[in-house]
Amino acid sequence: MLQRRRAPVKNLSDALNEDGCPLCIVLKGFQACYLSELDRHEVDCLCGFHVWMVARTAEARSAATLFLRLLSNPLGQEATARTCDVCARIAREEQQLIQELLANVNRPDWEAWLRHHGALCRPHALKVLGQAPKAAQGAIHLALSRRRSELAEKLTELLRHSDRNLPAQPGVLGRAAEYLTAQRGLHQ
Repeated sequence: MLQRRRAPVKNLSDALNEDGCPLCIVLKGFQACYLSELDRHEVDCLCGFHVWMVARTAEARSAATLFLRLLSNPLGQEATARTCDVCARIAREEQQLIQELLANVNRPDWEAWLRHHGALCRPHALKVLGQAPKAAQGAIHLALSRRRSELAEKLTELLRHSDRNLPAQPGVLGRAAEYLTAQRGLHQ
């Protein structure tokens, strides 16, 4: 059965209702949109990960045009020392999202989310912790440990179901992989 692809989540408020790190969720959607609109962006350098993402997801004409332009660039030291344009743009977006999270972390609805349902991946939690007010730091630590426990519980359940040939809850392995890698293809 074919599954419908959901539209990418584009803002943090909406991402709070999703399962996982809201920063990763929004950045994944941002990356997908950015790569789908390559014609609108100035891209002169791609890392290996984003070359493959473009090859896999971009419209063929846009990808071919971009690859031809990249092939025409000289291979001197200045070209190999450059940062991937997509990674750099995602890093700027990530910093804006972190600032938005920090600006809202003391709002009652966001604070309640963080204390009771919040899930932050380890890299984003560490970035936010360094800048978060003291009052929010405990909730961030709680969110980190809760997410780890929830994933361990779901993986244990998956193992029990697989021993009895019961269908597994879809997405558990993907969520665990995302938690463990905590990058979603974003290079730091």
